[in-house]
Amino acid sequence: MESQSLSMRDWDKLFTFYLVAKYKSFTKAASALAISQPAVSQHIIFLEERYRESLIHRKNKKNLFLTEKGIILYQSLKGVIAELSNIENDVFYSSHNISGNIKVYCVSGVFTNWLIPFFLEFNKIYPDINFEVYGSNFDIDLTIDNYDIVIMPTPLNYQGFSCKKILSFHLGLYADEQYLLEEGVPHTVEDLATHRMIAIIPEEKHSFGFVNWHLGLGEPKGSFKKPVISLSETKDLILAANNKMGIASIVKGHPLLKDHSLVEVLPDIPKPQSNLFIIAREKKLAFGKVKLFYNYLTKKIKEMNFA
Repeated sequence: MESQSLSMRDWDKLFTFYLVAKYKSFTKAASALAISQPAVSQHIIFLEERYRESLIHRKNKKNLFLTEKGIILYQSLKGVIAELSNIENDVFYSSHNISGNIKVYCVSGVFTNWLIPFFLEFNKIYPDINFEVYGSNFDIDLTIDNYDIVIMPTPLNYQGFSCKKILSFHLGLYADEQYLLEEGVPHTVEDLATHRMIAIIPEEKHSFGFVNWHLGLGEPKGSFKKPVISLSETKDLILAANNKMGIASIVKGHPLLKDHSLVEVLPDIPKPQSNLFIIAREKKLAFGKVKLFYNYLTKKIKEMNFA
């Protein structure tokens, strides 16, 4: 009788099953593999015929469930793929033999204020990797723009992309100590009526959303205070506040706050929360320099402290 064991030629079918089980979707697996959905189905059928076992329940068309054998196979494949990844890193991705260019998009200010040390540290480990870093305050269309890694506040749920939330932070109100001595310390949002406000521009398209939330504090519903000055970068907001121009909305724990004599105003009022997501094409995360940097950057950003 012909042997029913799988050969290395069939590894692509096993990997297809692994992705179907991981995403619980034929469509998402097909997108990740850049093959058709019928091709994915054929791979699964091939395995079931070879094993003479059903791997996926087909009665429920809305949700995908694995059979008992399917669960065992998936768990086994997870271990194999993890071990292959470790072998790949040990053999091919030492600091001596990985090189090339990584194209990164960051929301404006995120790279210059928070991420530069991480890029430098990674470059010391892998000196033959170089970066191209682009940024603005606006969302981008990843189906058009060909970046390796994107860091932005908006989750993008495109097929074939990995999108993980890596950071959450709150905004706060800050002013210079001398400004508060001269103008008075506000104790309620109504007290802000006599204070000058610093805003960011152009707010209506900013990827962090309603960053000028403070202009409406203490004002009638639908009304907003006119700012004394509007600026495009967080570092400029901090400099303006440090020069006693007024009160600015700044991310709590922003690294540049340590270099200036700014104090938080109305610390106990509710404040908006924003998030950062790291996004990349799944096929680029399967191997190589992008995978290494993606994992490294995810770990480093998660360790950041925004007190």
